[in-house]
This record gives sequence, structure tokens and C-alpha cells, in this order.
Amino acid sequence: MTDVNDNGAAAPCTRIAQLLRGEIISEAEVQAICEKTKEVLAKEENVVPVAAPVTVVRPRSFVCPIPPL
Repeated sequence: MTDVNDNGAAAPCTRIAQLLRGEIISEAEVQAICEKTKEVLAKEENVVPVAAPVTVVRPRSFVCPIPPL
């Protein structure tokens, strides 16, 4: 398996790994990751497209398992 796409760009997973290590990537690479993410999510059957802006609300009794940053 290669970390380079057909056009010579690094694969999104490689770039995400760089971000997780705190490395900086270019704006074009961020846009490429976003576009690929949209493609993947569009194929998911439990994802519904909605118009922005969106307000997300939660029940008052909800306890978030992930602490805020």
C-alpha cells in the first residue's frame, strides 16, 4: 500500500497522521482532506445532508464521555 495518490499527492491518512503529531500541512492539503471526507460521508447510509447553518442541541441529561479541550 502506498502513501501517494495517482497525482503524486500524499494520501489523506498520511496527512492526518502528520496533524496528530502536531506537524503543519498546507491549506491545499487540508482542503483535499475535507473533500475526501465529504466523499466518504456521502456514501454512508446513516448520514443525511442538511443545509447550513445548523444548531445542534442535546438533552439536558446527556453526559459527554469526552472532556472538553
